[in-house]
Amino acid sequence: VVGFHMSRENSNASEGGNDSCLRLGTSIPALEVRCHVNLILELLRNGCKLPEEMRILPLQLGTVSLADARDIWHLDSNWASNLLETMDDYQRQVLSVNKCMSGSEASSLLEKSDIILSVDDVAVSRMPDFVSRINKKQFVDMEVLRKGKIKVVGVETIPVSCVGVKEIAQFSGLILQAQPVALAFSANFDEFEAINGVFITHVVDNSPVMKICENILTGCIITEVSSTGEGETMQVSSIDSFMLAMGSFKNGELVRLTVKNVRENRTELLEVRLDLVYWPTRIVTRKPDGGIKAYNIV
Repeated sequence: VVGFHMSRENSNASEGGNDSCLRLGTSIPALEVRCHVNLILELLRNGCKLPEEMRILPLQLGTVSLADARDIWHLDSNWASNLLETMDDYQRQVLSVNKCMSGSEASSLLEKSDIILSVDDVAVSRMPDFVSRINKKQFVDMEVLRKGKIKVVGVETIPVSCVGVKEIAQFSGLILQAQPVALAFSANFDEFEAINGVFITHVVDNSPVMKICENILTGCIITEVSSTGEGETMQVSSIDSFMLAMGSFKNGELVRLTVKNVRENRTELLEVRLDLVYWPTRIVTRKPDGGIKAYNIV
């Protein structure tokens, strides 16, 4: 399931409503996730192999009633008629942009409250139709209504995994992975530039990190690795770059991590003494046949 990492259900959510979503701050609306899941289930029912990835637009969408689109956004009668033909009989709504993923191309092209009229010249008003028009395409052209004017924008889609996390790293009790898509929709990131780094998904009890750090690190991002001496500071942008940096350290040495706390929007320094005998640094990957491969970084 896409984007449920570190999520919790909104207590005010009602099925099918605008507030029906799972949130990491603000995450991917449940309606949108359900459309992706239904698309995958349809492939499986037809005997197709589960795809490795799907492509989505880095947007969080909401809905606006057709009446409001006409009265407030000044949607003209021709577009209203075109969209009406795509709607359910019981739901006269159009799609609107609630938020764009931070750092994505879409964030510079689309604005909050844009009304989505079409994708690749096909009128869309329902989430399932929107999702199906986007999947497998690297770029799409969208017509949007903004402040009474229709604009055409070309937007790049992004890949999301259909099979879950393929690779994790283990370091002194930290379980690390690539950043989940939902993280960039956090409510704290409205005026934030995308953070490069690896995501801390879990901290093992009684591990070296747990013993020296009282703060909750789960959900934070490691952005830099350095020694406590005069060594070079290495930027971390992925699991591979993190492991490359860790390869230069030996058992018993102190490692300094720069950690970005995304919930509180602050940066912390964490010093960890390596114990590679009991807490080796290693990568665990999922093989194409579904098996697991693990190897230590010396």
